[in-house]
Amino acid sequence: MGKILDALTFLANPYGAAAQAGEKKLPPFDAVVSLGNVCGVASQIKRKDLRASSGPVDWFSTGNDEGFLRLLENRFADFMKLENLRVMGTYEKNIGRGPTLSIEDMKYNVYSMHDLTYKGDLIIDLDEYKDLKEKTDRRVSRFLDQLETLDSMLFVRRSGSKDHFIRLCGLLERMRKGKDFHLMAVVPKREYGNARCMACGRISVYYEEKTSEESSWALDDREWDRILEGVVLSKR
Repeated sequence: MGKILDALTFLANPYGAAAQAGEKKLPPFDAVVSLGNVCGVASQIKRKDLRASSGPVDWFSTGNDEGFLRLLENRFADFMKLENLRVMGTYEKNIGRGPTLSIEDMKYNVYSMHDLTYKGDLIIDLDEYKDLKEKTDRRVSRFLDQLETLDSMLFVRRSGSKDHFIRLCGLLERMRKGKDFHLMAVVPKREYGNARCMACGRISVYYEEKTSEESSWALDDREWDRILEGVVLSKR
C-alpha cells in the first residue's frame, strides 16, 4: 500500500499508485485492525506482523454491509447474544481442526464459522459458547477503548460498494472523535473497472485480483504483500 490518496480514488492500476501526484507516505500506526469481510484479512495482517492484538471481527464473516455498519453504529451491543443466534449448518474447511458449526448472529447478519465444534448434531454447546462470548466481549471492549485512546489507527476492509466505504468512513470519523485514522478499502477489480469517486480523503482503495484456491476465505499472499506494502506499526 504505502500511500494516502488525497481523495477516494478507485485506481485502475494499483501498481502505478506511487506515481500519482499529491500522494504522501503513510505514517506508522498504533494499531492495524481488520474490519473483515472474511477472516483471511486478519490472517494477512497477522502474517505481516501487523496484528498487535485481536480485533472484534477478526474471525467472523461480515459480508453483509448493512449489518456490519449497524454493528458499529450500535457499538457491538448484544453482539453474539445467545438469543440472537441460529445454527445454519456445518463448516468443514477449517485448518488444523475438524468441522465446526456455522452460526449466524441474526441481529447483525454476522457469521461465526470457526468457533463452536460440531459434535454430531446442530446444537450449540453452552460451555463453548460461554468461552466464545467472553472472548468476543473482551476483544470488543479493547477495540472500543482503542478507538478513543490510540493516536492513529489503520482499518482494513475487503469488498463492499463505494457507498458502503464512504458511509463506513463517516462512521469511523464519529467513533474516533477527531483522532487520526485511515481506511484501506480492498475491492475486486472486476467490480469497479476504471471508476473514480471523489470523497473522504481518509480512504485509499486497492484492487485484489484473486483469492487463494485453498478455500473461499484464504487470500493470496503475493497480492497482500503488495496491498500492505509500507504499512508499519509505531513503537509504543
